[in-house]
Amino acid sequence: MASATGQTGPDSLPEITFVSLPHKPTARLAVRYLAAQTASEDAPPTLVVFLNGMMTTAASWTTTIAQLLPSLPSKHNISLLTYDRYGQGESDRDPSDATSPDPSHGHNLLSSAEDLSHLVQHFSTPHQPRLILVGNSIGCALARVYAERFPARAPHALLLLDSILAHVNMLSLFPDPDASGFEPGSLPEGVTESGLRATRMFMAKVFDPANGSAEGLSRRDLASLLPRAGGPRLLLPGGKHGPLVTVVGHGSERFAAESAASGMDAASVLAYLQPCWERYNEELLLITSDQQGRRGIQAVGAGHFVQRDRPDIVTAELLTLLEKIGAV
Repeated sequence: MASATGQTGPDSLPEITFVSLPHKPTARLAVRYLAAQTASEDAPPTLVVFLNGMMTTAASWTTTIAQLLPSLPSKHNISLLTYDRYGQGESDRDPSDATSPDPSHGHNLLSSAEDLSHLVQHFSTPHQPRLILVGNSIGCALARVYAERFPARAPHALLLLDSILAHVNMLSLFPDPDASGFEPGSLPEGVTESGLRATRMFMAKVFDPANGSAEGLSRRDLASLLPRAGGPRLLLPGGKHGPLVTVVGHGSERFAAESAASGMDAASVLAYLQPCWERYNEELLLITSDQQGRRGIQAVGAGHFVQRDRPDIVTAELLTLLEKIGAV
């Protein structure tokens, strides 16, 4: 890897290459793959795959990887993979979008999980590597759907960064000040009717699952795929134990500032959305039966895109998981 050359900055990362997967041979995925250059007989092969949100691309992981590389030992069997999903960044569109009545809802997370399964298989060594999935936002939901649907290649560890609230339309978390029976006196301190309207308007425009996406990934059935934070329980290959799970939530102050910059009301976000998100993160740890393998933290100073704002935290937590599975 980069440590072999002494270069560890973003410029030392490999160029984007393209792969075609067997189930979608007409479309190419843009990937960056860092293969372990010096194998170690003392550690099993490990593959770390980074899963983007819908508002970012594979480039969002560049700083995290650049910080990770110099922390790895000179001998290791760790390979790293980033990619743009179909319809993202440098990748081609998903072929199924072309025949969809609404290309913005052309494929769902089940399709993306199948893509991930083929991608993992493509970059696996002859001996199945231990797998770590690092996800942000909807990438966390993708990691969970993949782990449930493809148990033979299930991840040994998941690092989930500010997961999407998959089970709910976030618009419903904010009371409607124009609904019959609304009582203005019930509003928490600092929350106003105008602030609620602005926040609900943004939520309806951006986060309503009925809205499609530029990449063609639909969220219409997301709540049915993942109806609760704490389930389904995930298992390692073999089905006896659960994976390691680390959940990292955003910092509330930075997230509120980001929300205000987007046109939402910070007070409304802190009063109604923040408590729900914190409960979701707590329950998310229950997807593993391994109580000793659960870890939940808040990334102080980070907004929703934790890998952008606090790559140091992502690097440290990933190193811990690599150590726990015996990769370093």
